[in-house]
Amino acid sequence: PVQQPELRAIIALLETLPKPTVAAIHGTALGGGLELALGCHFRVADRAAKLGLPEVKLGLLPGGGGTVRLPRLVGAAKALGMIVSGTPISADEARAAGLADAVVDGDLLAEAIRFAHEMADQGGPFVPVRERNERLV
Repeated sequence: PVQQPELRAIIALLETLPKPTVAAIHGTALGGGLELALGCHFRVADRAAKLGLPEVKLGLLPGGGGTVRLPRLVGAAKALGMIVSGTPISADEARAAGLADAVVDGDLLAEAIRFAHEMADQGGPFVPVRERNERLV
């Protein structure tokens, strides 16, 4: 049988891409979905989105590296609260915490593409997520 790549390996690959990545979050980004979004440079969420790591309510630890990446974005206190409680947060809460870079109404894909163009137009040197995270350690 064909062996599928593990989530951790997919996120590691995503982090090393030479171009910026934008996660467009529609609906829910829970568990592995949030961990995948954490591997991107930017996260754009629709206003109704919910983000969290609810697997901890089942006694499971996030397996895709979310417990390492989340504190780098939102700080230790907010990350600990999210990880221990497993309670999802709203898109607006995610924006206030630094987890979402933008919250949009309307056409999420069009807004995420517009956001990506806006970031690209700012120019400057680009640092892959993996390198940026290694500097934080």
